[in-house]
Amino acid sequence: MVSRPSRKPLVPNREVDLVVAAQAFQWMDRPKLLWAVSEQLRTNGIMAVIQNNRDFKNSEFLAGYEILLEKMSLNYSRCYRNFDFLQKMSDDFGVNPKKVALHTHNWAMTIPYEAFIGMSGSSTQA
Repeated sequence: MVSRPSRKPLVPNREVDLVVAAQAFQWMDRPKLLWAVSEQLRTNGIMAVIQNNRDFKNSEFLAGYEILLEKMSLNYSRCYRNFDFLQKMSDDFGVNPKKVALHTHNWAMTIPYEAFIGMSGSSTQA
C-alpha cells in the first residue's frame, strides 16, 4: 500500500492495481490526478472514488441545512458535488463508458443533537 497526496506521483512503471480517492476527490485537481492515475494504473486496474454526500433532495431537514450553509458560508453551494463522475473518468481514462460504473449505497444516520452540532462545524471549508 502506498499513501500519497494527490499532488505527488504514485509509483513508476504502471505498478498500481487499485487507486482509492475518498471524500477529498471533489477538492482535488481532478484532471491532474486522473492523468497521473491513467499513466500509472495497470491494465485492468481499478480506480474507486468514495463519496459520502448529504441526500438533500430526499430530506426536508437536509435541504434546510443546505440552505443554512449557503446563507452562512462564503462561496458555499450544495452544487459543488455535481459533476459527472462517469463521463469525467471515461474521458480522462480514454475508456469505453461501459467500463466505468457508478455504485450507490443510500443510508441514513440518526445522531443526537450535540453530535449534529459538532459535525456541522466541519460541513464546509469555511
